Amino acid sequence: MSWDEFSFKKGELAFVSQNYENNELIPILDNRRQTTIRNFFLKYPLKVRQEVRFITMDMSGAYMPLVRRLFINAQIIIDRFHIIQKLDRSFLKKRIAIMNQFNKKLLPY
Repeated sequence: MSWDEFSFKKGELAFVSQNYENNELIPILDNRRQTTIRNFFLKYPLKVRQEVRFITMDMSGAYMPLVRRLFINAQIIIDRFHIIQKLDRSFLKKRIAIMNQFNKKLLPY
């Protein structure tokens, strides 16, 4: 299963989850509050929730306690988009820090 959020209304985020095996969307929730998400997934029997093996998500960590509580057998996996995004930002920050060490007046641009 994959969990994420997206801009739903101006200034508001909605929660979306997807069956990772068949790419089927699970109903979109109009907010990403933990109580809303918890109440939605509690509609599924424990036996069904125990069959979920993996949940991918971003690195925020906000959903991790909820996953551990609702899907006790699921492993949390950080999705590759957010890993690449984090690496890209880190490289950019480091590159700028190195460039700022040089005197810009002495280097031909």
